[in-house]
Amino acid sequence: MFASFAATRLDKEWNRGAQMTPGEDFVFVKDVGKYCALQSGRANPKTWSLALECRNFQDGLGRDILFQERLFVMSRPRVFRKYSRILGLSGSIGSQPERDFLRDTYSSSLVPRFLVRMLQG
Repeated sequence: MFASFAATRLDKEWNRGAQMTPGEDFVFVKDVGKYCALQSGRANPKTWSLALECRNFQDGLGRDILFQERLFVMSRPRVFRKYSRILGLSGSIGSQPERDFLRDTYSSSLVPRFLVRMLQG
């Protein structure tokens, strides 16, 4: 599942990187030896973009493409299985497909959603 997501994302960002405009979206920064994103008209070497990683690779300024998405969280079932109970998984709205995923992936027994428990209690 992750490999498919990564391949799709990389393909999209590869094309986006190829369409970026020098001087408008990025500039070459001699000190770091690669393109850096422009923010408010200034080069910012600390800003990361997968599209810009791809553009650096396309133009021979990098040998690797780093997939370091900041908001990406990878599920690790073996870590979750170390706990006897987990409360309050953030980001889940508790729909049936999500509940099925948690049950199947983590062998979990789910407690009814918070609001349902409050109304009953």
